[in-house]
Amino acid sequence: MKTWKTILLALTLGGGASMVMPDAAAASGNALQGVWGGERMQLSIDPQGARLSADCASGSIGTPLVVNARGGFVARGHFSQHQPGPQQADEEAPPNARFSADVQGELMTLTITPDAATTPQVVKLRKGAHVKLLRCM
Repeated sequence: MKTWKTILLALTLGGGASMVMPDAAAASGNALQGVWGGERMQLSIDPQGARLSADCASGSIGTPLVVNARGGFVARGHFSQHQPGPQQADEEAPPNARFSADVQGELMTLTITPDAATTPQVVKLRKGAHVKLLRCM
């Protein structure tokens, strides 16, 4: 009786490990990285998240960006529109925003929807494209 319990436990643990490892490998294989640039905007993605820079805006995502089965991602982060001139040192924290994207190979359509906005901002980005930004004047 003790042998059957040992075999059952070994099969259960072995099966669990084989189910977890491919999922982890698949997730890391679908993780986005690198620089994506487009019209007046650049998205820099690393394993910890992403930073967005635009002429008069900035944003951040604090989680890894992993492409889902439909070829895109959805993430929460922060997004701020900036005003011309110096920024106030005691400004409020940047507002929360929803970032969603459709990724097709080297092209990304990124939709940014700040929580307080009624209209999302949609930009097309290309992997490896570097953009020269002209900060708000």
